Amino acid sequence: DKIFLPCVYFSVGYSAVALNHVIDFKEKKQEIVKPVSPSELFPSLPIVQGTSKRIKVLTRLTLVVSDPSHCNLLRSTSANIRLYDVIAVFPKTEKLFHIACTTLDVDLICINVTEKLPFYFRRPPVNM
Repeated sequence: DKIFLPCVYFSVGYSAVALNHVIDFKEKKQEIVKPVSPSELFPSLPIVQGTSKRIKVLTRLTLVVSDPSHCNLLRSTSANIRLYDVIAVFPKTEKLFHIACTTLDVDLICINVTEKLPFYFRRPPVNM
């Protein structure tokens, strides 16, 4: 089922997808593992509909951070983190959101817009 869904996206014209690995540090013994290689999932990558190009499969790591000490992991030079194409962070507090906007070197900052956040967005960190 997990492999079928990306194939549906390719058949309707998407040219890239990301395989997301989520790590929530609230759960015990969470480690950053090496990303799954697309060649392990797809023997041959599908061709994007309407083109002759093969699709691009990216790897994304999403870290759910609820404590400032979790951010130190992103600042470190972890070999496994560098293997991912896209690094995302999901801050759970206003302080962590501010840290993510101002000091962390990440590609995406995730927020849950379907729930009321425990903090308000302030313009200065968002504009950075």
